[in-house]
Amino acid sequence: MIAQYSQLQAILRLEPSGKFLDLLEADPTIEHVMVTLSEAESVLRNHGGFDNILQPHHKLTIVGTEPDPTVTDRGRWAEIDLYAEITREARIIPDWLWVYHQMEPEHQLENVRKYLDRFEWLYQTAEEMGLSHELIPLAKGLSQPHFKEARETFARLGIDRFAMYGVQTPSNYEFRDRIHQAATTLNPEGVLVIGRGSPRQVEVLPEVVDEAAGWYWKQDCGLTTDGYSQQRLAMWIYEIKQALETERTDEQSRIGDYLPDSEVVING
Repeated sequence: MIAQYSQLQAILRLEPSGKFLDLLEADPTIEHVMVTLSEAESVLRNHGGFDNILQPHHKLTIVGTEPDPTVTDRGRWAEIDLYAEITREARIIPDWLWVYHQMEPEHQLENVRKYLDRFEWLYQTAEEMGLSHELIPLAKGLSQPHFKEARETFARLGIDRFAMYGVQTPSNYEFRDRIHQAATTLNPEGVLVIGRGSPRQVEVLPEVVDEAAGWYWKQDCGLTTDGYSQQRLAMWIYEIKQALETERTDEQSRIGDYLPDSEVVING
């Protein structure tokens, strides 16, 4: 599958309803949006497809990371059938199972392997069906041994880009270290981070990070049912891209270890 998107992306995580739909229709500065698989289902059901809510220039990423019961209840064929129903070209990031610190090491490794097996099946089945979507994986795991498990699968599929989910990792230091371990193990061309939407958070992440998605933009531009600041949203997009483009050093990273909690724990 050929990568569709140029890099240095500031991606708006949003819900495809209400004030968010008004925003998509009215604001020409928005380039790229992210929704969950469940939200994608609601777009098909309630709006007849993404072409009815997105502008022609909008890029779309769909992520499978949702509450654990939603993820585990999603069967392989149900998921691939959903991909086929989405006629708008999209980048899709499947998810499956979870890897938490409190789990036994054997259970962590088992879930990493199960995720890789499922991702490979989805990837190959999508290709066999001739779907135009780009599928990229999550780098699932907490440490280098977990990421080493992905080497063979990623090489076999020609994966040179992956996503990392940071919503449940409030420490920017810990998340940065996990990205570094994954990148040095898997050597990607670029990494999308999900759950880091503040420019101050982004600018201290490893240089391999070239895309950032999150909810922070909503607070930054003051979006409510009464409206928002278009200028502040445009500035947020600009500042995220600047943070991604700026050369990042170890000194900057050490400063980032002490970001205030309010900058870090925003959910997405």
